[in-house]
Amino acid sequence: MSRCPTCGAWTEVEAEHDEAAELLAAYRRHCADHGHHVLPGDRVPEHVAAELLGRAPGTLRNWAGADRPLRFSQVRRRRTYRLDDIAAFALQRPVD
Repeated sequence: MSRCPTCGAWTEVEAEHDEAAELLAAYRRHCADHGHHVLPGDRVPEHVAAELLGRAPGTLRNWAGADRPLRFSQVRRRRTYRLDDIAAFALQRPVD
């Protein structure tokens, strides 16, 4: 959390940004520790994205069909997810 340089108030947006940055760093460490290659554009394959979110790959495919807000790219039937999109999604969805 940081202060606004103009008014000195604490900014929640910065706090959310800091939390997302910490989660993104944790995801990168997880990938490195488990031998997952992070693709160009900071992308990971679907099975890695599912692992980071604690879900099955089929769940991510179901979410895509149900208009969930987790963005992905698909080339020749292979889906990849950006790490920052995964972190933002993890922070906004309720814990079950």
